[in-house]
Amino acid sequence: MTGVQTCALPIYDALGAVGVYSEVAVNTGEVLEPEVTEVSSVDDAASLVAGLEVLDVAASWSGDAGRSELLGLAIVVDRDAAAVSWLPEGTASHPAVVAALSSHCAVRGHHAKPLMRWLLGANGAVPGLRLDTQIAAYLIDPADSRYAVGELLERYTDYRFPTGDAAAAGQFDFGDGPAPPQVAGREALAV
Repeated sequence: MTGVQTCALPIYDALGAVGVYSEVAVNTGEVLEPEVTEVSSVDDAASLVAGLEVLDVAASWSGDAGRSELLGLAIVVDRDAAAVSWLPEGTASHPAVVAALSSHCAVRGHHAKPLMRWLLGANGAVPGLRLDTQIAAYLIDPADSRYAVGELLERYTDYRFPTGDAAAAGQFDFGDGPAPPQVAGREALAV
């Protein structure tokens, strides 16, 4: 993410214009593209989650969000560098990582309910949800029926997901699009 003038949280900051948060960053209209690094070590993943002041997270699912198998979690590590860590399902579902996720008091995400449902099913607890951008967008404009993260990103900020990416545009992906870690990484950065 070059050209970003603050360590902006794209949708979170844009919502400040309508009273959700007071500091709105100056965006340059660039494409949001994360640098994703896989974290397979349970100890490293639990330490990562516990060590972040704010947990910007996006889950990837094999089917319906929260009702199908979790593929993994994307967690923003360094927004300025667009650095995102990917915790594959085997790592994310380990009891130590579930405990770290469950005890975090500042979780932000988009459409967080499926993640909360998954945590409860993994014998975890519902963490401190600070912001769900889908709920915030609904509260701002309940008449609108489009709350896909990519649409909100473009509607409320000058950022966008890469063009030609069906999944980012809220359409079906028939296997020729980006891998789940990349898509979830974009969504986590968009929060």
